[in-house]
Amino acid sequence: MVFLVLLLVVVPVAEFSALIWVAQQIGILPMLVLLFAVSIFGAALAKRVGIEVWRRFRATLAAGDIPSGEVFDGALVLIAAAILLVPGFITDVIGLLLLVPFVRSMVKWAFWRRMRTRLIAVSEQVERRRAAPIKVQAIRMVDGGEPGTGSPP
Repeated sequence: MVFLVLLLVVVPVAEFSALIWVAQQIGILPMLVLLFAVSIFGAALAKRVGIEVWRRFRATLAAGDIPSGEVFDGALVLIAAAILLVPGFITDVIGLLLLVPFVRSMVKWAFWRRMRTRLIAVSEQVERRRAAPIKVQAIRMVDGGEPGTGSPP
């Protein structure tokens, strides 16, 4: 929920503020040209990096290995390309950073580390549930009537 609020409210406000600031610094027309140029450059770079990731994916498959890292790289390049299509300088910087191999490897590392800790936490919860004793309460029927009525035997 917090991520959605961030995505739909904070990012557009920050982008609009950045656009206004850059326009005040260099002018409206140069800002628009810069915004357009970064989008074109980013799209071309995303295509180039995407083709390279696809080649690595195919080579890994041809070698008989599971291309998990290449699939994650491909997903990050696709996210970067989509982010680069959104007009704004902040998203352009994030998109361009995702096209850098070192940054992608850091994102992969952080993702796998977080997933590992979450999986460990879930498995510990499952183990605790399995190890928890089951309480059984016996009700004794006396004299064939209602439970707990009558005299004890």
